Amino acid sequence: MHLKWILIVAVLASMSVSAADFLDLSLECENDICIRGHETEFNLTIFSKGKTSLYLLSYSIIDAADNEEFITFEAPKPIYIIPALAYTFSTDRQVPNATRNNSLVANVCLTLVPDIDHWGKSGKYVSHCYADLNFSFPITQCLQNDDCPGTERCIDRSCVPISCIYCQYPSDNTCKPYECCRNEHCSGNQFCEDNECKDLRCEEEEFTINHTCSATNCLPHEGLVDFKCAPLDCGFNAHIIDHDCVLLNCSRDEYFFNHTCRKLNCTMFEFPLNMECHPLDCLDTEAFTNHTCIPSECSLLKIAEGHECRINSNLLFSFFLLIMILFLFFLNKGMHNFVQKKKMVNILLEKAKKRENIKSQKQKKTL
Repeated sequence: MHLKWILIVAVLASMSVSAADFLDLSLECENDICIRGHETEFNLTIFSKGKTSLYLLSYSIIDAADNEEFITFEAPKPIYIIPALAYTFSTDRQVPNATRNNSLVANVCLTLVPDIDHWGKSGKYVSHCYADLNFSFPITQCLQNDDCPGTERCIDRSCVPISCIYCQYPSDNTCKPYECCRNEHCSGNQFCEDNECKDLRCEEEEFTINHTCSATNCLPHEGLVDFKCAPLDCGFNAHIIDHDCVLLNCSRDEYFFNHTCRKLNCTMFEFPLNMECHPLDCLDTEAFTNHTCIPSECSLLKIAEGHECRINSNLLFSFFLLIMILFLFFLNKGMHNFVQKKKMVNILLEKAKKRENIKSQKQKKTL
């Protein structure tokens, strides 16, 4: 304990006194709320009244309810209590439990060395507990759960035992689940004992069925019930594996049937969902492919329509008309060239014929 002495000077009148006149005990708690188990400071003040000098050897603070000491101080040497002055001794300690009506009731015991003139009557030291002087301090059990033991909760500033549901236990001011409360909470090769899953240790000739070791070899459709083989009545969505009912893990395009998974066989216009076939709602420009809707990819002369690629008649007619126009254009151009060539040939033939006539006439004149 950390002990500090604080000297408080107080001039006191000379008078006959009771214990309440020269002893005072106080607590210094945060926000004046003393919470059980929290650190606090106990301040014991001793007034020296009259003219007689005293020496303090030790003091203790006891719980008046059970007479148990919870603070004890022994001075390394006697502390001189000067007449007409007050001495305060402070001790850091955790707040004890309330022992009487949510309060701590404390008494003070002192061991003093009286003035040498009184040794003949009282001896070298005097010890006395002032049981008629009770110091009462209200003790608050808690303000939050952390102020309570792990198995309790803070309710209305009182720590209340936690009541948990089946297979849970109180810890850290809340309910926590046990690892197991029955064998079914453990894997098939384990059993539950003291809320813990423990491995089975079967003999070589034994095998594990329903968390136990058995020397009886059950049929594939049976399990061990009360240490006997009995047919397993699994649900329609489960099958038997290692003599136990195990839920089926069907894919999205399958459904439960007689403890097995079967394909839905949806049409191309349907899709599987929740083990049922549902109609697809595709756009007019989308195609039904692999039970889903995808945009139709059509060639140049086709158009996406009615969930398929159809011939684009308008585009085809425009293409045909363009070809016909080109054909007529090139045909007309070819006829024009033909006529021009024919005219040119006729002109050349006329010229050649004239040259022949002129040549024949010249030969006749020569003869």
